[in-house]
Amino acid sequence: MTCLSQYYEEGFFSTIICEGTFHQTTYSGAGLTAMEMSKVLSDGGLVYVSVRSDSTPPRNADLVEGERETYRLRDEDGVVRCFFSEQGIVDLVKDRFDILELEERELLTRIEKEHYKMRIIVLRKR
Repeated sequence: MTCLSQYYEEGFFSTIICEGTFHQTTYSGAGLTAMEMSKVLSDGGLVYVSVRSDSTPPRNADLVEGERETYRLRDEDGVVRCFFSEQGIVDLVKDRFDILELEERELLTRIEKEHYKMRIIVLRKR
């Protein structure tokens, strides 16, 4: 996702949906992804995003040094994931997008049957 503009021309999409993918990187990686999405999205285009919320921090994880809201998950072989705060989302997209919706929802994992929270975001490109 950090190189979308290499494969799609500027303004190619009118809508982008990121269901459970945007948090699969570091905070700075999410920033690169937001920049790439803004390049390939048409003016006024919409982005629908769901991300892990910092309201449900990961267990058995270490903060990644130098990366905001980013953890290395020991239970998942050291995979890196971002757990976003509301302010983290605002800071990430404020220069490129208007936030139309930003809410938090509690979900149930499919495997462990544990509750966790996601942030649901709707953005419009300026």
